[in-house]
Amino acid sequence: MIEIIKLENGGHDADKSVRAFVDRALGDGYFDSMRANKKHLLEWIAFQNKYPVGWAAISLDEDVPVLQSIAVHEDYRGLGIGDGLVKVRVDFLTEQGYRFVRAHAWTTPSGACNSCRLLERNKFYCTDTWSDYYSGVRNCPHCGAGNQCKCLAQVYCRSL
Repeated sequence: MIEIIKLENGGHDADKSVRAFVDRALGDGYFDSMRANKKHLLEWIAFQNKYPVGWAAISLDEDVPVLQSIAVHEDYRGLGIGDGLVKVRVDFLTEQGYRFVRAHAWTTPSGACNSCRLLERNKFYCTDTWSDYYSGVRNCPHCGAGNQCKCLAQVYCRSL
């Protein structure tokens, strides 16, 4: 059974298996970089028998909260974990009184976007496309570029 839990205390004591899972899915160093660059980061982990199979975060650093990256282990895709991670974060923001949320979907130069359908299924709509949004990313997991990533960000929004 999949269990989704919120990391407490900003998740700063996440064990090595969570860090390794996120870095494997989103690029080497992503986990620590996200924590270093976001003051108000809240994280959720999906576990299967104490093994991390999903991770997602919210940044509250701006006026409108941002659903940050989401990662689902390739062997567990199609089981609803991504939808569960979106739902738990949207529910949290609704309970906190937020009225609007934004998300950025990583889109490769070829147009592939793993998160676009997930966000659209969960009542988000695309409002804009930003180029060079990820240009400072270390070791892009999609295009393989270092600090010269050319992947696009599809900007999605949703009312709560």
